[in-house]
Amino acid sequence: MATMNASRTTFYYLPGYGGRVHTGLGQALLSRGVDLAGRETVGDFRGMRFMDQIETVAEDLQTHFWREDAH
Repeated sequence: MATMNASRTTFYYLPGYGGRVHTGLGQALLSRGVDLAGRETVGDFRGMRFMDQIETVAEDLQTHFWREDAH
C-alpha cells in the first residue's frame, strides 16, 4: 500500500512473521530512497491473536493511508 504526500510516496510494509521494517527487504527499499511505514511483526504485535493483528493492520491503513479515491 502506498500513500501520496506533497513530495513523496510512502509505502506500508508488513514484513514476514518475526520481521522488522528496517531489515531485509525493508533495508533494501530504504537504501533506494523509498519511504516506508509499517508494522514490525515482533514483540507485542507477534503476541496478538491473528484476528487482532489483522484489525491492527487494517486500522493502520484506514488511519494513515485511506483516501476517498484509494483503490
